[in-house]
Amino acid sequence: MAASELSLDRDPSSRFVPWIVAALSLMCAIALGTAFALASMTESWSRAAADQVTLRVATGDTDVPALVDQVSRLTAVRRIERLPRDQVAAMLQPWLGDLALTDNDLLPLPVLIDVRLVPDADLQPLLAIIAERPEITLDSADAWLAPLQDLTSLARMVAWALAAVAVGAIMLVTVFATRSALVNQRPTVDLLRLIGAADGYIARRFQRHGLRLALVGGIAGTVPGLIVIFFATAAARLQGAALLNGLSPSLAGWIAIAALPLIVAIVATFTARVTVLKLLRASW
Repeated sequence: MAASELSLDRDPSSRFVPWIVAALSLMCAIALGTAFALASMTESWSRAAADQVTLRVATGDTDVPALVDQVSRLTAVRRIERLPRDQVAAMLQPWLGDLALTDNDLLPLPVLIDVRLVPDADLQPLLAIIAERPEITLDSADAWLAPLQDLTSLARMVAWALAAVAVGAIMLVTVFATRSALVNQRPTVDLLRLIGAADGYIARRFQRHGLRLALVGGIAGTVPGLIVIFFATAAARLQGAALLNGLSPSLAGWIAIAALPLIVAIVATFTARVTVLKLLRASW
């Protein structure tokens, strides 16, 4: 007995199921893409913060060239560079306005020294150099990145919650569609049971029907979701902000999103089977 002999393909209750599943799959794909992209961006922040510190030298009698030479000799230092005064003034322009650019020679601007570290660097020798020099401050990106990392972690949790809600909604749609189809096919189901068909045999017909509907809807929703994620993350990176450089799902993230139709189909198949077996045992 094939699914078509149960008239499941012509059942009106399942006519709009692929469209609903497609919309929910699109929502789930975008939510997953957001979660994976934010995770990649946070990881890139952590890598950047781990290998870069800044020495801020207040104006005074500090011999900056000697300090740069001393720090450059440390085994933990991969590269060191004193930032030009004009660049420091440009960095302060959002707070000082045009005054930072036009009169920067008259302003007591600090000296900034960019220090790039080797992986897993030991900062103790560097800290020892500046320990007794109060005019030198070591700035690490961890301090100002921590609030942003907390915010992105919260956003990832929201994205995962939305993805879970979408999957839950797909399960509910499958339950209602399966129940309606089973009720509509009750005379045929009664006949099948009368001639000795087992509940598992009948359930397999409904779960295959649910698998097909969910797979079609999952593909229809995931493909545009992948396109939206790709262009949205690419557009964000084109803005030029250094913080957004890592805003893109990892390879594992892209694979997980591309596998969403299969996941949706498996969830719908399992849900349809459980629903049919439960109804058959409770009502027949």
